[in-house]
Amino acid sequence: MARKHEYFTDLYTDALIGFAAFTHLPASVVRTAAGYAIRADAGFGRFLLATNGDQGLAEARTDLDTWTVEIHESTPIGADLLATETDRDLVAAYGRAVERLEFEGSWSPVEVALDRPVTIVEGAA
Repeated sequence: MARKHEYFTDLYTDALIGFAAFTHLPASVVRTAAGYAIRADAGFGRFLLATNGDQGLAEARTDLDTWTVEIHESTPIGADLLATETDRDLVAAYGRAVERLEFEGSWSPVEVALDRPVTIVEGAA
């Protein structure tokens, strides 16, 4: 029986919430050519795909799940794979993929200076 988007969203709610909280990016379940995946858009044409099965998200969860996180960059003709990492922990796989890109110099973490006051702009929403 083919599973639907709602099934995977319900099954992976904890992974969605954890992934979104750790990455500070909105995450959702999306349909891919192979099946379903967790996707987070990182801005600047980059997006992350997380899967735990050969054909996307596995139809059943186990304690032995192995997560693969891929970082892609959109191009006019499709998407280029920039990095991929696999780990039993979704967040660890994400962290190592980003570290690889940081090491290569193609990913810069967003830095916010919390000790500096924010300038108020009149009329800004």
